[in-house]
Amino acid sequence: MKKDFPLCDFFNNNEALHCASLVITPNLTEDDRGRKTFSQPSEVISNGTITFIEYGGKTYGITCWHIIEIFRNAENEHGKHSHTMRTMVNGFYVIMDRFVRPSPEFGQPQIDIAIREINPEHIKKIGKAPIKLESLPDMPDELHHAIAIGFPTKLKHKKQENEAFHRILMPHVSIVAELSDGKPTQRFNMFSELEEKPDVIDYSGVSGGPIYWSTEKEYGIIGINYESAAGSELFGEKSIHVSGELATLDIIKKWIKEYHDKTA
Repeated sequence: MKKDFPLCDFFNNNEALHCASLVITPNLTEDDRGRKTFSQPSEVISNGTITFIEYGGKTYGITCWHIIEIFRNAENEHGKHSHTMRTMVNGFYVIMDRFVRPSPEFGQPQIDIAIREINPEHIKKIGKAPIKLESLPDMPDELHHAIAIGFPTKLKHKKQENEAFHRILMPHVSIVAELSDGKPTQRFNMFSELEEKPDVIDYSGVSGGPIYWSTEKEYGIIGINYESAAGSELFGEKSIHVSGELATLDIIKKWIKEYHDKTA
C-alpha cells in the first residue's frame, strides 16, 4: 500500500488538523408536550466538513456550497435564526453564514465551493490549524494518487459521560485513491478497487474536506471533496470513489480575491 500510495508523516499523525466537522444544528427542539428547549448534542444531526487555510495573513474556511444550501433551506423552512452552523455539535463555536460562492474557471461548470474569512482564534480553540498556503511545497509534476479527509455523519456517536451529560464523538476518515487522469487541471475524480469492502460505505458529511497530494516527504492541498462513495453497481462493492473541485494555490487565491471583492 505504501509503495503504491506514498504518504508523508503528516498522514500518520494528525491528518485531520486542517479541517473540522461543520454541523447544521437546530437551536431549539420540542419535547412530547410541545415545550421548546435548547437543543442538546445529537449524533443524528447532519454535517459537512470545513477546511481551514491561511493566506496573506488572514484565515479562511472553505466548504461545499451544497452544505450552505442545506443550512439556508433549513432556515427558510423553520425561520431565520432557527439553525446555526457549528464546528462542535451544539458547542460555542458558531460559524455565521457569510459564505460566498466563487465563480468557476472560464469554460468550466459552476463549482460546489463556499468560502469566508474566519477568526483564527476560533480554529485554535477547537484544536485545529490552517493550511499555510504560502509555505506549501511545489506540487509534483506527476501525481498518481490523492488523500481525502472528512467527517462522515454516520460515524458520529454518543458517549455518555455520566447520567446528566453526554458528548458526541466525531471521527474522521482518510480516503486514499488513485487519480483517474493523473495530475488534475480541473474538477477531478479519484477511484480505486479494493481487496475488501471498506468499513465505512456512507461518506455523507465528508463534503468540504481537503484533498491532498503526498510524496514520502511532502504534502499539499490539491482539491476540496464534493462527493464520495464506496461501492457501485458498475465496479462492485469493493471500490471507492471521490470527486473533487480543483483547489491549487492560484485557484484558492482567486477565490479569496473574489470573496473580498463581494464582501467589501
